[in-house]
Amino acid sequence: MSLVMKRNRLWPNDKPIVVCFLDGDSWQHEFVMKHAKEWEKCAHITFEVVADADRKLSNIRISFKGEGFWSAVGTDAQYVKKDKPTMNIEFMPIASLVLKNAISHRFEFNSEVT
Repeated sequence: MSLVMKRNRLWPNDKPIVVCFLDGDSWQHEFVMKHAKEWEKCAHITFEVVADADRKLSNIRISFKGEGFWSAVGTDAQYVKKDKPTMNIEFMPIASLVLKNAISHRFEFNSEVT
Protein backbone atom coordinates (compact mmCIF):
# COMPACT_ATOMS: atom_id res chain seq x y z
CA MET A 1 0.00 0.00 0.00
CA SER A 2 1.25 3.51 -0.76
CA LEU A 3 -0.07 6.94 0.21
CA VAL A 4 -1.47 9.54 -2.14
CA MET A 5 -1.83 13.16 -0.97
CA LYS A 6 -3.78 16.07 -2.41
CA ARG A 7 -1.96 19.21 -1.36
CA ASN A 8 -5.03 21.45 -1.32
CA ARG A 9 -6.47 19.44 1.58
CA LEU A 10 -3.33 19.11 3.71
CA TRP A 11 -3.20 20.49 7.22
CA PRO A 12 -0.56 23.19 7.80
CA ASN A 13 2.58 21.95 9.55
CA ASP A 14 2.93 24.99 11.80
CA LYS A 15 -0.30 24.54 13.82
CA PRO A 16 -1.62 21.59 15.80
CA ILE A 17 -4.67 19.75 14.54
CA VAL A 18 -7.22 20.30 17.29
CA VAL A 19 -9.33 17.24 18.13
CA CYS A 20 -12.57 17.13 20.12
CA PHE A 21 -14.38 13.96 21.16
CA LEU A 22 -18.14 14.53 21.03
CA ASP A 23 -18.97 11.36 22.93
CA GLY A 24 -17.46 8.02 23.87
CA ASP A 25 -15.53 6.83 26.90
CA SER A 26 -12.06 7.89 27.98
CA TRP A 27 -10.59 4.50 26.96
CA GLN A 28 -11.93 5.04 23.42
CA HIS A 29 -10.42 8.52 23.28
CA GLU A 30 -7.07 7.18 24.50
CA PHE A 31 -7.16 4.33 21.97
CA VAL A 32 -7.85 6.70 19.06
CA MET A 33 -5.21 9.22 20.13
CA LYS A 34 -2.63 6.47 20.62
CA HIS A 35 -3.02 5.58 16.94
CA ALA A 36 -3.34 9.19 15.78
CA LYS A 37 -0.07 10.05 17.55
CA GLU A 38 1.71 7.53 15.32
CA TRP A 39 1.20 10.01 12.45
CA GLU A 40 3.10 12.69 14.36
CA LYS A 41 6.26 10.63 13.84
CA CYS A 42 6.16 10.73 10.04
CA ALA A 43 3.62 13.26 8.77
CA HIS A 44 4.95 16.49 10.33
CA ILE A 45 1.69 17.11 12.19
CA THR A 46 0.77 17.43 15.86
CA PHE A 47 -2.48 16.93 17.73
CA GLU A 48 -4.09 18.80 20.57
CA VAL A 49 -7.23 17.49 22.32
CA VAL A 50 -9.80 19.94 23.66
CA ALA A 51 -12.87 19.38 25.83
CA ASP A 52 -16.33 19.26 24.28
CA ALA A 53 -17.01 22.72 25.72
CA ASP A 54 -14.24 24.02 23.44
CA ARG A 55 -15.40 22.22 20.29
CA LYS A 56 -15.64 25.55 18.44
CA LEU A 57 -11.81 25.56 18.50
CA SER A 58 -11.55 22.07 17.01
CA ASN A 59 -10.57 21.04 13.50
CA ILE A 60 -11.71 17.45 13.98
CA ARG A 61 -14.75 16.30 15.95
CA ILE A 62 -14.96 12.57 16.56
CA SER A 63 -18.11 10.62 17.41
CA PHE A 64 -18.58 6.96 18.21
CA LYS A 65 -22.39 6.96 17.89
CA GLY A 66 -22.92 6.80 14.14
CA GLU A 67 -22.75 3.74 11.92
CA GLY A 68 -19.50 2.74 10.26
CA PHE A 69 -16.19 4.44 9.79
CA TRP A 70 -16.19 7.70 7.87
CA SER A 71 -14.47 11.04 7.84
CA ALA A 72 -14.30 14.36 6.05
CA VAL A 73 -11.08 14.39 4.02
CA GLY A 74 -8.25 16.64 5.17
CA THR A 75 -9.12 20.29 5.63
CA ASP A 76 -12.61 19.74 4.17
CA ALA A 77 -13.53 19.28 7.85
CA GLN A 78 -13.43 23.06 8.28
CA TYR A 79 -16.65 23.31 6.24
CA VAL A 80 -18.60 21.02 8.60
CA LYS A 81 -20.78 22.76 11.22
CA LYS A 82 -19.12 22.86 14.64
CA ASP A 83 -21.98 20.91 16.24
CA LYS A 84 -21.49 17.98 13.82
CA PRO A 85 -18.82 15.27 13.78
CA THR A 86 -16.16 15.28 11.08
CA MET A 87 -15.23 11.66 11.80
CA ASN A 88 -17.18 8.66 13.05
CA ILE A 89 -15.69 5.49 14.48
CA GLU A 90 -18.18 2.71 15.11
CA PHE A 91 -16.30 1.23 18.02
CA MET A 92 -16.21 -2.51 18.19
CA PRO A 93 -13.29 -4.89 18.53
CA ILE A 94 -11.33 -3.73 15.48
CA ALA A 95 -7.82 -4.21 14.25
CA SER A 96 -5.45 -1.29 14.65
CA LEU A 97 -4.91 -1.35 10.89
CA VAL A 98 -8.54 -0.37 10.25
CA LEU A 99 -8.28 2.55 12.66
CA LYS A 100 -4.95 3.68 11.22
CA ASN A 101 -6.48 3.62 7.74
CA ALA A 102 -9.45 5.73 8.87
CA ILE A 103 -7.11 8.22 10.51
CA SER A 104 -4.89 8.34 7.42
CA HIS A 105 -7.87 9.38 5.30
CA ARG A 106 -8.72 12.02 7.88
CA PHE A 107 -5.38 13.70 7.26
CA GLU A 108 -5.57 13.37 3.48
CA PHE A 109 -3.30 10.38 3.15
CA ASN A 110 -5.41 8.31 0.77
CA SER A 111 -4.41 4.66 0.67
CA GLU A 112 -3.76 3.19 -2.69
CA VAL A 113 -3.39 -0.55 -3.13
CA THR A 114 -0.62 -1.38 -5.58
